Amino acid sequence: MERQEQAAQDIFRNRVRLRHLYCFVAVSQTQHLGRAADRLGLTQPAVSKTLSELEELAGTRLLVRQRAVELTTAGTRFLQHALRVLADIDAAAGSVTGDEAHTHERIRLGALPSVVPAVLTDAVLRFRATYPEVGLEVRTGMNRNLIDQLKADVLDLVIGRMDDPVAMESLWFESLGPDSLVLAVHPGHALAKASRATLLDCLAWPLVIPATGSIPRHNTESLLARHGLRLPDGCVETSDAYLGRLLAEQSDCVWAAPMSATRRAMDEGALVALPIDTLGTEEPVGLLRHKDRTLTPMAEALADCIRAAAHPRCSASRPAASVSGHRLAVRARLDCRRGAAAEVLHHQRNGRQEGRTASRVKIVSKPSCRRSNSAPSNAPVMPPKRPMPSIHARRSRACVG
Repeated sequence: MERQEQAAQDIFRNRVRLRHLYCFVAVSQTQHLGRAADRLGLTQPAVSKTLSELEELAGTRLLVRQRAVELTTAGTRFLQHALRVLADIDAAAGSVTGDEAHTHERIRLGALPSVVPAVLTDAVLRFRATYPEVGLEVRTGMNRNLIDQLKADVLDLVIGRMDDPVAMESLWFESLGPDSLVLAVHPGHALAKASRATLLDCLAWPLVIPATGSIPRHNTESLLARHGLRLPDGCVETSDAYLGRLLAEQSDCVWAAPMSATRRAMDEGALVALPIDTLGTEEPVGLLRHKDRTLTPMAEALADCIRAAAHPRCSASRPAASVSGHRLAVRARLDCRRGAAAEVLHHQRNGRQEGRTASRVKIVSKPSCRRSNSAPSNAPVMPPKRPMPSIHARRSRACVG
């Protein structure tokens, strides 16, 4: 058995060529045979043949050839080594030709469309003000696509969400905070003036909802299902936060979107959050990076700007620690529920017009580390707990008695 494995490894070492690696990396990064062929200057049949040769040498399937090419588990592991080999070859060529000293750094950042209005815009402005000479390439897309591009070394950093443990393999996730679902309308909307709007009331108006396949879309459908409802026909589906904001501001649409997408508009008073309980829709948003790649100092500086934009008040107090995505999958979802409901409630209260009696909201803030000194009027008043006397006090009392 060992001889057979050794023989297979010898065959792979002797027959594998750089064209196999370049072809495999191009297909992994573009996720399309045709686009990979255009990048390499080859025909699509030539690319397919080269991949078949590589898989025969490897003795296993590396790619799943569907409408969008996907990596297998073995392909994901092989991609890490292929990228490292090609990067070392490029570095060696640069050291010989002298091009290494003339390269200008460019950071590749991926982000969810929902974080563009708030976190991403502030982070880019902070970074450009300090490092105007560093190039910055920003791509937006669905969470799973961003994760695939991060694994394929198309992106250096991603502002995204947690995914299933298989997708999060080989990635680090650093939570930036919770992101819950919000139903937003313009201040003059009939639902904004209603004393108690419900989900059923929202379905009577045109809806703008997240795109199919996204985590916010899943949360939207789950929220309706918990109340025995489903999405009506004729909804506008988009992951573009700017389009969603314009539709909500300029029409009577109800915009169902993550808090990160609506926060800036609500802070400016252009939109208000309806007092509807969306507890249970919180999802952690954070920084994703590959655990086997070291970020450059400029990329780390960009990560600091993203943290500062996500937590403008407490960014300097304590840096967040990166944790393995597999280990954080459960813990982040539990922690993200703290404070998310309170943030939604804050925007709902601020959205009410002056002079109108504030209606009670069902959403209640999750308990945090700090205790509140004030209690609701209808809450039972509990007597204060007597402090436990020290052992010296107990002894003195015993002596006196």
